[in-house]
Amino acid sequence: MPLTPAKCTNCGAALELDPSKDAAVCPYCHTPFVVEKAINNYMGGGDSADAIIAQGDNWLNSFGDTAQAFLCYRQATEKFPLDYRGWRGLLMVELRVTMVLQDDKVEERRPAVSMYSRQALALAPASEKPAIQKARRDYFQRLYQVLEKERDSIQRELEDTERQAAITNSKSLRWQLPELREKLQEAQFRLEFIGQEL
Repeated sequence: MPLTPAKCTNCGAALELDPSKDAAVCPYCHTPFVVEKAINNYMGGGDSADAIIAQGDNWLNSFGDTAQAFLCYRQATEKFPLDYRGWRGLLMVELRVTMVLQDDKVEERRPAVSMYSRQALALAPASEKPAIQKARRDYFQRLYQVLEKERDSIQRELEDTERQAAITNSKSLRWQLPELREKLQEAQFRLEFIGQEL
């Protein structure tokens, strides 16, 4: 018998099932389910905001799968743009991702974090806003630490280059100084800009 597309009723994983069977177990989350319900879930039965967000929460919190969680939350924001939970979910995915990123990649996530947190805060009930604000603040504190470390590194490089240029009277080292000063100014500006977000 041909297999029928289905979606796990617990984690939302895409499955192919034998419709003649009564029950099956999801190979991803190992949850037993009724085959007919999983097929209906694929056909649209699990398209409520609650169902989509629950799937995203499950992928993120139970499996640590940020890619699958992102897809669920993005689907929630597309279908239910006024439901803060989809935006909050996207923010949580970004936070989870930034915790494992190398320092030089953390700043790349700032536009997404800013947009998702703004949307979530604008739509969330008052009781949910402190948790969203804390998540946003956590990201910006991490980014601030990264930028502070970068600024300090440039400062040390500038001081070392100034010292070496004075000792050796090297023209090539003196040529590097304006560029290093400019890098330091830019790093300081970025740090001050992010400091305003805290």
